[in-house]
Amino acid sequence: MSAVSVATVVHPVCRVACVQVAPDIGHPGNTARAVADAVGSASREGATLVVLPELVNSGYHFTGVAEARRLADSIPGEWTEMLSRLAARHRLVIVAGLAERDDDGALRSSSVVIDRGTRAGVFHKAHLWDAEHEVFTPGDQPTLVVDSSVGRVATAVCYDIEFPEMVRVAAEQNADVLAVPVNWPLRTGPDGALPGGWPIEVHKVVAHAADYRIPIAVADRCGAERGGEFTGGSVIVGHDGVPLAGPRISRPARPELLVADLRTTVAGRRLSDHNHALNDRRPDLYPARPDHQT
Repeated sequence: MSAVSVATVVHPVCRVACVQVAPDIGHPGNTARAVADAVGSASREGATLVVLPELVNSGYHFTGVAEARRLADSIPGEWTEMLSRLAARHRLVIVAGLAERDDDGALRSSSVVIDRGTRAGVFHKAHLWDAEHEVFTPGDQPTLVVDSSVGRVATAVCYDIEFPEMVRVAAEQNADVLAVPVNWPLRTGPDGALPGGWPIEVHKVVAHAADYRIPIAVADRCGAERGGEFTGGSVIVGHDGVPLAGPRISRPARPELLVADLRTTVAGRRLSDHNHALNDRRPDLYPARPDHQT
C-alpha cells in the first residue's frame, strides 16, 4: 500500500477507508490475504468503515459463465465469513463487492455490508455494464441503506451510481455515507479523460455528491487482468463535492489505502435559509417518460 494521508472534516461521523487492491482471478486465497492485510492497515489508521472493490472475491474478466459460477460464493459463505471475522476483530463496518451465487443459482454482482461481524444487508447491482449482461442477473431494488454502528450506510455497485437517481435515493433515506465498490475499466482519450486528468467517473462522483449533499466513498480495483487494465480511481468525496482523499491516478494503477473523516450530512443538505438539496426538486416539471428508443 502507498503512504496514507488522512483528511479531516469537523464533526466526523466516521473515519472511512477505501482499499484499492488487485484481485487475483483464479487464486482467491491470494486475494483474501491481501484483503485481510489491507483491512488491518485501515484499522490501524483508525478506520471504522472500510470499503472494498467490486467483485473482490473473484476478479472481473471471466472466461465465461462457468468460471464465474465457480469463482462466485454464496451469501453467507466463505467470503462473508472471512469478512465477518475481520469486521469483528477490528470492530468496524466492511462494505465489499462480491460475486454472489444466490439460492436460485443466479449470479449477482453484489455489495455486502458487515457490521462488526454481523451481516447488515446485501445489495444486488441493478445496472449491468457491457458483458456483465452475459454473466449476472440484475437486482431490482433501489440503493440499499442500513443502520450500522457508524451511522446510516448506503451502498450500490459501480455503474449504479452513474444514474443520479440511485444517489438521490441514498440522500432521501438520510444516509450518512454512500459506500460504492467499483471496477472501473481503464479508458483513454476524450471520453476517459486519461492521461492528463481524472477519469470521467470521478467527475460524476464529485457532481452527484455535491448535487445531493452526501459523502461518497468509492473503492476501485487496480492491476491488469487478462488484457484489461483498471483505472485505480478510488476516491472519498465530502458532502459538498470536495475530494478528501484520492484519486491517486497512476499508470499502472497501484494498491492504495485512502482514509478520510466524514461529518454528518443531513443538516448539510440545507444549502441556504431558502434552499434544500432535496426539497427544491420539482418532479412535476420532469415527469417520467417512456423508455428511450435508439
